[in-house]
Amino acid sequence: MKTSDYNSHKAHLTLPTLTDDLTTTFSGVSSFDVFDTALVRRVGNPQAIFEIVGRTLVARALFSGDAAVYRVIRLRAEEDARRRRGLHYSFAHIHAELRSALNWSPETSQAAQQIELTAERETMVAVPAIAHRIAEARRANRRIIFVSDMYLPKWFIGELLENAGLFNAGDGLYVSVEVGAGKQDGRIFAEIERKEGLSSRAFQHIGNNCAADVERPRQAGWRAQYFESGDLGPAEAYLQTVPTAPRLFSEQLAGASRLARLEVAAGLKHGDPLVKRVEMAAAIAAPVMYCFGLWLCEQLRSRGLRRVYFLSRDGYVLKKFFDLVRPGWLDDVDSRYLYVSRGTLHPAAFTRFDEDTLEWIFAEPGRLTAFRLMGRLGLAWDDVNDRQLLGPALPNSKDGVLSRSVQAALRQGFVGNEALRKRVFAGFNAQRIATTAYLQQEGLKDPEPYAIVDLGWNGRMQRSISQIAEHRSSIAGLYLGLTEKTPNDGKFGSYSAFLFDGRTPAGRLKTAKGGAQAQILESFCCEFSGTTVGYEKSTGQWRPIRREIDREGLRSWGLQAVHDTYDRFGATLADNLPDKPVELGAFVSDIVTRCVRRPYAVEANAWGSFPFESDQNEVASVVLASPVRLRSIQHLGNALRGRFTFAKECYWLDGSRQISNPIEFWLSKMIGLPARKIGSRLVKLSASLGH
Repeated sequence: MKTSDYNSHKAHLTLPTLTDDLTTTFSGVSSFDVFDTALVRRVGNPQAIFEIVGRTLVARALFSGDAAVYRVIRLRAEEDARRRRGLHYSFAHIHAELRSALNWSPETSQAAQQIELTAERETMVAVPAIAHRIAEARRANRRIIFVSDMYLPKWFIGELLENAGLFNAGDGLYVSVEVGAGKQDGRIFAEIERKEGLSSRAFQHIGNNCAADVERPRQAGWRAQYFESGDLGPAEAYLQTVPTAPRLFSEQLAGASRLARLEVAAGLKHGDPLVKRVEMAAAIAAPVMYCFGLWLCEQLRSRGLRRVYFLSRDGYVLKKFFDLVRPGWLDDVDSRYLYVSRGTLHPAAFTRFDEDTLEWIFAEPGRLTAFRLMGRLGLAWDDVNDRQLLGPALPNSKDGVLSRSVQAALRQGFVGNEALRKRVFAGFNAQRIATTAYLQQEGLKDPEPYAIVDLGWNGRMQRSISQIAEHRSSIAGLYLGLTEKTPNDGKFGSYSAFLFDGRTPAGRLKTAKGGAQAQILESFCCEFSGTTVGYEKSTGQWRPIRREIDREGLRSWGLQAVHDTYDRFGATLADNLPDKPVELGAFVSDIVTRCVRRPYAVEANAWGSFPFESDQNEVASVVLASPVRLRSIQHLGNALRGRFTFAKECYWLDGSRQISNPIEFWLSKMIGLPARKIGSRLVKLSASLGH
């Protein structure tokens, strides 16, 4: 019984976990389950091993069918062995059935057995938390034994444990097929007591199966602890259920996700929110970025491009995954990180207050404050002269969101305001000189064609690079996603998207408003360095100037653990990269949609607190999700209008739903649509009353 069966037991079964203090005062025998407790495979589903074996058999001309077909035949052979031999069937019994089903010679059957054992050996690794527990038990001079219900031979399981550094000379190993009794029927525990010459009170067992590793040993009088971490977590298991990717590919990703989580979270306490952040990084963020890296390789190969630039802060993580997947495929590609940002590129490309310039300055009107507006203009809020340049329409509060009417008045005031134009474009012109010099230094004015990579959304940064570098139609822009606002005329180069492209109905990621897919994807790519705010020349080289950020705050939230998880995920796949299927957009869309629209409550709690930078110049941050609160007339009014009001500004509505009081959220949702007009009046009333 695995984690999925746990709920049916917990009503009558108390399961102490590894965080419960059962071992510190215990001085008897420490017993450990083997598979998915002491050892895990690099693949999520153990049956994936049979498909890997099938590929080797096909490559050696020992099997004439497809590897996936061999997997089915191998599973059927095991079922036949169980039916004929009972619970304690052996590896030899399985291969006898397989030999009969495939009409193999004894030599071919022996070769297949060795191939399967080799595949098991190569995919098996130790679970860090259990390795730590075993080491603790050894330091306390406890006897160590391992107990397994398994068809594999005892000598082989011992070899696996020894190779993983878990088994020492003198340790005990009890395997059901050798003992003739198992954990599932409970009879193996009495056999172990007899062979060890000890009573049941001397044993403490740890395992991942509620029935076999907890219920049965307790019935036998043993102490028992439940260890679920070796099983796939919900997000990891979901990877294997998505039908839009090859089965073995998704199973390899799930296995890499689990192993990355186990290694990074090994030292964390049960219930620590960081554990769930690590799991989300391993099972959602890392697979998404990995698949994007595969797509980038295919795009560069098909276009014959040999140079690629990764833009802005998001590009740090994107480049990490691209460099992971390209060895052996695109070894001759020059992959570079480009220190740019919206704040350095767009002002350098603007020459006047035209519609294009104003569109960027007044972007995100629902969150635009006076402070953010002045930052985009290169003006300082603390400078009275700068504030006066914007005229009387500028409010006295720097942090309040500007109303649409105030924004319209400010925008209109830009026209013909010569003093403002001179002040703003003096700064923009200085930025243009430094940015142009930096881009030229990095080769963006070279005649050689190249690609740029970014998360995407509107493709505006490519437009600015094209204007500054004078490569108006030769740049290939490769993005995770693009909106309908992206240029489609080829004037600034080509734009291609992996996950969604709003310019075509078929390319739109189907998530509702408020889904926050863009913000969540950006949070996956956050790094510790601040955004680029300018350039300075030093020792003959133009170097980026980075804004200072709250690194300690990001570290406290768990960003370093997230990056460590990416590294471990990559290391797991580096020596055994799965096949490189070309079409993975639908697979990634399913993963992202599940996370954004149907997050688990623990995910919303863990990732919703991420300090997302909500301004184009990255000078302000908000949490991704916070609870809905109906504590005032204004909150109720916004809810009646179909708008949720939160303790803090946030983006991820479905995440907020998971961490909100269900009654408050239900009321907000149920009464929102039919009462928008009433809500609008309540908001106006609350404003007039000063609420």
